[in-house]
Amino acid sequence: MKSIRLLLVTVVFLSIDLWLYKVTLAQECPYDSYAIIGNNCIDLNALAGSSKRPTKRLQNRVQNGRELDFSSNTTNLALEDDTSCSEFNYQDEAQDYLLKYRAYQLDYDANGIACEHLIFRKYGYLSEEDWRVLKEENFYRNDPRSFGHENPLTLSEVQSILGFSGKSKQASGRTSKWIWIDIVNPKRQIEANFVDSLMTEFKGRGFKDKSHYR
Repeated sequence: MKSIRLLLVTVVFLSIDLWLYKVTLAQECPYDSYAIIGNNCIDLNALAGSSKRPTKRLQNRVQNGRELDFSSNTTNLALEDDTSCSEFNYQDEAQDYLLKYRAYQLDYDANGIACEHLIFRKYGYLSEEDWRVLKEENFYRNDPRSFGHENPLTLSEVQSILGFSGKSKQASGRTSKWIWIDIVNPKRQIEANFVDSLMTEFKGRGFKDKSHYR
């Protein structure tokens, strides 16, 4: 009985010692994004930008001081994709690629946003306040008592209110449809229709008030 207890205590202490060693190694690793393979600290950014490939699937990686489990199908290795931000002209192109292919090397600071230095179009930050201001401004501009006639918001004015350009979904002759998507919560969206760049109707999703406005 004594020997079994001693064995259990030994196993526990060894497990704690191994955990402390991995934590210490992670803290000493000088890279922003890294993997611990055996006793080595590997720079993931350097690997992602080269032709190197891991010889076997990593079961655990410590990235930005946080251990990730790669045994799950929900996680993928950025090392398998060499795509870099220089291959995109706009942030939304990189964001769509990140979401579709899990190309995490495009997300330098692991905040879920790809290539933040590129120009934002479709994706940006949409708040309840942005939605409220857009509704109020639209009501004011279309109230005949304000100008004596309807004075619809223009595309550039909507872009100014929301803080980023949005992206045209479709255009036909004088009409066009535009979309703005929140980069943190993609379910929060605003769509608007324009005729000759004048807004005719718009709707929001993911806000407390999800009404459709004309």
